[in-house]
Amino acid sequence: MEGGEVNQPATRYSRLRSKRSLFRIALVVIICLFATGQFRHSRYPRYDALINAIDRKDTNALKAELDRGTNPDAYPDDRDSLYAEEGITPLNYAIDKGDYESVKVLLDYRANPNLGDQWHYSPLDTAREESIAIERLLVKHGAGR
Repeated sequence: MEGGEVNQPATRYSRLRSKRSLFRIALVVIICLFATGQFRHSRYPRYDALINAIDRKDTNALKAELDRGTNPDAYPDDRDSLYAEEGITPLNYAIDKGDYESVKVLLDYRANPNLGDQWHYSPLDTAREESIAIERLLVKHGAGR
C-alpha cells in the first residue's frame, strides 16, 4: 500500500500513549469531582447529609434524609466529619445558621430541643443569640422543660 497503512496494528508506543491519555483524563475527572465536592468520603455520611441540606437550606433534602432513618440528634464526637462541626447537633447547627424552616423540620422529626452540644449549649441558648422566632418555636416544642 502506498501512502502509509491506514489500519496499522497498534504499536507499543501508541498503546502506551493511549493509556497515558486515559490516565490523564481520569485524573482530571477525579480532581474536578473533589474540587466541586461531589466525591467525598466520610465516616459520618448521614450526619454530613443533614448538615449539607441545612447549609443549602434544602428542606426537601433534609426531610428525605430524615425519612431514611437518620437520627436528628446524632452528631460525630470527633473531627472526621467533613464539616468539622465537632460535637454540634444538626438542630444547633440550623439554629446557628438562622434557618427557621430547617429547625422546624428537625423538630417535626423529633429532634430533642433540650439536647446540647459538646460545649453544653442547648438549642435554646443558641436561639437566644440568633432569633426570637426560633426561640419561640423551640419553647413550643418543649425546650427548657
